[in-house]
Amino acid sequence: MRKVSTIHKNKICAVLLIAILLIVCIPLPALASDTTLTTTVPAKFSVKLEIEGNGKVEVNGKIYTESATIEVNRHTKTEFYIISNSDYELTAVLYNGKDVFSELSDNTFTLQEVTSDSTLKVTFTPKSDSPETGDSSFPLWIYAILMIISVVGIAFAVKKKNVVR
Repeated sequence: MRKVSTIHKNKICAVLLIAILLIVCIPLPALASDTTLTTTVPAKFSVKLEIEGNGKVEVNGKIYTESATIEVNRHTKTEFYIISNSDYELTAVLYNGKDVFSELSDNTFTLQEVTSDSTLKVTFTPKSDSPETGDSSFPLWIYAILMIISVVGIAFAVKKKNVVR
């Protein structure tokens, strides 16, 4: 058997590595036919408007008094003007579950850019009948009677104290 020199072995390894690299790196023609990928980007998104209580929401000139689904243009500013009925007050505004009540300006919630389907929940509750400062549902004459009884009681206690001495 013939001995192969180290230089000869290195040349054989180099040729084999180059052959493997050429086979792996040369692009092979696609086995499939031409493939075309398409996608549809929606021009509009849905905003589910949920109204609880007595009030209304105006969007793009249309007034809603009950829950509805509104189509709005994508990537456009949309304003929701929120109006409570006279005996109700606006108590909560949630956008996709997030409290946005503090973001209202002149009873208007503004979405700068609609990028997906979403939900706006508006809650109106009856106004409370709690008295305002200085008001009282307790009649004034009751205060007068209690004051008279107190004065009579104090006078009686003072007179009794003087009699005991």
